[in-house]
Amino acid sequence: MAISELTGLPAQELPGAQMFLTFILTPTIWLLAVSFVVGFISIPLTVLVLIWGIYQDWKKGKGTKFDFASGSHVCAWMAIAYFSIILLTMSSGILKKSFYEKRLNGAIAYSAFLLPPSYCGLPDAGDASIAVLKYKRAALAMPDEKMGYTFSKISCDPQQKSPELLISELTAKKTETTPAP
Repeated sequence: MAISELTGLPAQELPGAQMFLTFILTPTIWLLAVSFVVGFISIPLTVLVLIWGIYQDWKKGKGTKFDFASGSHVCAWMAIAYFSIILLTMSSGILKKSFYEKRLNGAIAYSAFLLPPSYCGLPDAGDASIAVLKYKRAALAMPDEKMGYTFSKISCDPQQKSPELLISELTAKKTETTPAP
């Protein structure tokens, strides 16, 4: 889905990007899921344990003035609650499109766009690259300052060499690699 959303291209035509993103995103998604579960469980648990600790302190010192300084667990549980709020905030920040869009575009371009633009008869310029699609089409990945890469579809009919030229190149290479007697 990320490939189709970010590139506007069918994901099944970019199998290298699918494999690479699966390899990268699987542990990332598991880490995010675990951090969300830990964060959402620890907030109410922390509040309950904090209330329980205050109640125990109050029960021990019944009849005397309650002293918050004697309950060091209060500070510890407040720190845990603060940590879990920070964990949830950071995890939700990773899920914003402004965070992941440029990185995923770069990963897609790195893994699926492997040919130079000259393959389709375009001039080689910068870090632009081509991914061959079905039916004499290709996709062009061009570097972009804001989004990392931008993607567009182009028609592509690769230049084919004549059989005579290929035979002459093959025989030239064969004579170059043949050792002299």
